[in-house]
Amino acid sequence: MQFYIEYKAKLEGLPVVYINPKDTSSLCPICGGRLASNGYRLLKCEKCRYENDRDITACLNLLRMRGAPLPPKALYDPQIIEVRGKG
Repeated sequence: MQFYIEYKAKLEGLPVVYINPKDTSSLCPICGGRLASNGYRLLKCEKCRYENDRDITACLNLLRMRGAPLPPKALYDPQIIEVRGKG
């Protein structure tokens, strides 16, 4: 998949940048504090009360690493995620 994305981006003249994903889903995109898991996919910052899905948090942190402005809606409107238990 990585090769295909790079191939298509180059066809369009878009740059491809690889970023180390280390800590992208464990650090708060607002204050940089450590996020605590609730045992599912939702993470919460104890410092600033930011709360969101771990994949969305990782994407926001990747955007910040590239210097992109973060969309306010993504920061302050937590995503509604349905978690289904086993059984």
